[in-house]
Amino acid sequence: MDADSQETTVNATTYRESDRVRLVRMPNDPDPVPAGMEGTVVHVTDLSCLEAGQVQVGVAWDNGRILAAVCPPDELEPVTTTVRRYAVRCQGGGQGLFADCPALAVFEIRRPLAEFIVRMATLVQANGLTKVEKTSASAWWLERDPRDADADADDCPINPATLSWASEDEMRSECDHLVVTDRAFSFTCYRRHGDDLIETVEQPIAELARHFAIPFDAPADRDTAPSASAAPSLPNS
Repeated sequence: MDADSQETTVNATTYRESDRVRLVRMPNDPDPVPAGMEGTVVHVTDLSCLEAGQVQVGVAWDNGRILAAVCPPDELEPVTTTVRRYAVRCQGGGQGLFADCPALAVFEIRRPLAEFIVRMATLVQANGLTKVEKTSASAWWLERDPRDADADADDCPINPATLSWASEDEMRSECDHLVVTDRAFSFTCYRRHGDDLIETVEQPIAELARHFAIPFDAPADRDTAPSASAAPSLPNS
């Protein structure tokens, strides 16, 4: 793909946070990541005020580097995957001195589960329900955020694709559920032998459906993004 075609096809909505991308080329960077390297989008900035059609795409690359691509002249291509992996904040677990909430939840969504979530959201919309719940032990709950040991943690997004599924920080849970509303989904649980509900930050179903190219009509009168009052989620893959 040449620079001219890149300029006409890439804009601020081409890539979104959590999309998977592959580097085609990065011609002007003195220390580029290798061509063919894959990574997870962590931010997208419209630079059209500087150059028409130019977009900066921040990427957490699978080799551990965090480096933005400026398109054009840099070129990216989407990576089609059969699974989407999330790393998101948790909330709940009690209050005050007895707060006991894990820092992070990691979970994978494969296409069959994505299709189920979309069907349940459509069911909720059609019947005026608040939510539907299903027993599901899909989430892996971590006591600590892996970034905590890094003094610059806020500047080091987590790439969920690089997280280990076996960790001494894993929290044992019970009564795990998948919760689906008309626009978002989340996972809930209780700490083993605990009685305070723990839940992940809601994730927008519209973005999940877009990732798997599943038709989904989000509610027209509501924003499809998580609520502003919710804790921020981490970059996903």
